[in-house]
Amino acid sequence: MHTYSVLQWLMFFFIYCFLGWVWETLYVSIAKGEWVNRGFMHGPFLPIYGVGCTAMVFITIPIKGNLLFEFIAGMIGATVMEYYTGVVMEKIFHLRYWDYSKEKFNLNGYICLKASICWGVFAILVPEVLHVKIEHLVLAIPENALEIIVVILNGYIAADFSESFREAMDFKEILMNLSQSNKEIAMIEKRVVAVSGFINGELKEKSEVGLKKINSTLTEGKLAYQKTTEQFGEVKQHVMASLDNIKKQLEESKGEAVAEKKSLREELESYLEKINLEEKKRSFMTERKMTKRSFRIIQRNPGITSDKYLDALKTLMEYKNSKKEDTKEETED
Repeated sequence: MHTYSVLQWLMFFFIYCFLGWVWETLYVSIAKGEWVNRGFMHGPFLPIYGVGCTAMVFITIPIKGNLLFEFIAGMIGATVMEYYTGVVMEKIFHLRYWDYSKEKFNLNGYICLKASICWGVFAILVPEVLHVKIEHLVLAIPENALEIIVVILNGYIAADFSESFREAMDFKEILMNLSQSNKEIAMIEKRVVAVSGFINGELKEKSEVGLKKINSTLTEGKLAYQKTTEQFGEVKQHVMASLDNIKKQLEESKGEAVAEKKSLREELESYLEKINLEEKKRSFMTERKMTKRSFRIIQRNPGITSDKYLDALKTLMEYKNSKKEDTKEETED
């Protein structure tokens, strides 16, 4: 096999990144019945395929023609790469961009036997069939032209990767805030129900019934993001109504009852401060640009999941589905 220059190896990498994107995008789009721009990055490149296929070509140079060795070497090498890529990405972003947990013979959801066999098949097809054609194409490009192409593609992919990495970190921050926000409001709801137990009359009954219903639906994880946002307002109204009730009772109370009601008022006021803080967080998370970026990541990676922020991710996905039409219009813009 021809001894390649650094520029030629880089060109192989870019080509396989693109072909990997074509393969993944077509596969997922057909499976979902709609167009899916697959991958971590915005552009038509999937680096994991670029690294995997280029490595297959490099590894099989000494054993080209020995199909069994090519299959075994490619399968093992690509599987190890896929496993550690998945581990590292989850460590950084707390997200799994692919998940084989439902597949038989998987290891921690990062790799599975079926995917490994596919990598082994690719390890034969790439050097024996596909690379022969790509090799002729790349070797036919004059070195000066090849250098210009590589520099342009390298700059484009570096910029795309940087932007995609920033989006992924923003997405992680949204999930962190959303997860904490859900915990805070669940705690506030429980405490408001407890405090409302001291308040007599119709307000108590409405507060308990309404807040228990909210807490139940939140616990089941079935509320969309927009609905939980609306319920912040409901909880806030209950707290403010309770405060007004207590203030009126304070004006009419005497003796020991005053101290007790002051304590309740202070507690409710502290919850009101927390609710206002949560509203600010929600406002931050629904900021148009960051939400749009998060939706893009979910759209590009339909199988995305998270062990740490699973409930928050589900809530955001439900919010995305409720805003599907708006998202399409924004994407067109």
